[in-house]
Amino acid sequence: MAYDERLVVVLAEISNSLFNKNTSEFAERILNLGIMEQTMVSVAAGIAMEGMTHHGSGDVQILRSLPGMQIVVPGTPGEFDALFREAYANSSPTYYRLAVKSNSVEYPVHFAELAVVKQGKQATVIAVGPMLASVLTAVEDMDVTVLYCTTVAPFDGGTLRAASQSSTMMHWG
Repeated sequence: MAYDERLVVVLAEISNSLFNKNTSEFAERILNLGIMEQTMVSVAAGIAMEGMTHHGSGDVQILRSLPGMQIVVPGTPGEFDALFREAYANSSPTYYRLAVKSNSVEYPVHFAELAVVKQGKQATVIAVGPMLASVLTAVEDMDVTVLYCTTVAPFDGGTLRAASQSSTMMHWG
């Protein structure tokens, strides 16, 4: 936050402790709205429409309706770091949905790219962010391809088409 004064963090009470280190130094740009998810989405949308990057949890479908909005759902703190650095460079409004739950394994991820984490022939499954570990457990004995999605918008349709040409499409997350 020290490097760019355009960065704003929108928090729910439950995630407030994750930002204690920055709260006093950047109090005017860290907004703790309590347990009011709908208000968080409205505030984040308003900030995004003003051209600022924002950060917080809320409803992905509502934010997808905003023109140019990028939506990132990392599965681990390390993935957040990598995706934040890639998405930040393009100066587009970006919404990061973070969760307390985290995948136990970190995968090499890139902004706006699906990662193939398991190859199979019978179906293609998309796991979003912190749901990957649960999905991998659920399909452990199945002959399916698992695609790991950490960027919901823009979506990597090319990798999806390539992976699903010879299989049935399934979605969890």
